[in-house]
Amino acid sequence: MRTTCKKGRLSRAHPTPIDVDLCWTVPHGDGAVSWVRRDVKSTLEACGVSQETVDSATLIVSELTTNAVTHALPPVMLRVVTIRQALRIEVVDAGAVNKAPRHTRRSADEHGRGHVIVAKLACRTGQRADAGRVSHWAEVPAA
Repeated sequence: MRTTCKKGRLSRAHPTPIDVDLCWTVPHGDGAVSWVRRDVKSTLEACGVSQETVDSATLIVSELTTNAVTHALPPVMLRVVTIRQALRIEVVDAGAVNKAPRHTRRSADEHGRGHVIVAKLACRTGQRADAGRVSHWAEVPAA
């Protein structure tokens, strides 16, 4: 479920700034990550965000929400908001900070690269824990 929140501002080469502040509740279940990834992508494109920023943001959304849905307790909330000259993607869940992933010999090739991908695409990343909630965020520069 997507809800519109208050607005922020994303400047770009185009003379009109882009305001984005959106929230999603991400269910735990099959198809949740692909659903939210598609919705974020189409929403950002409809807002006029550059394709480069949309592509980076969509991949970051996929990585952060996959980690939350796979390794954390519900509820999972996704927020995409403009901050300064960047688009911030933030996923909040009820999991533990730096929870060790559950690897098996067979799954080692499929897991463990998400944080590396996010760090390569983002200009800033971080996490914080507060009152039983954990937030993982990344900022993508406006292109």
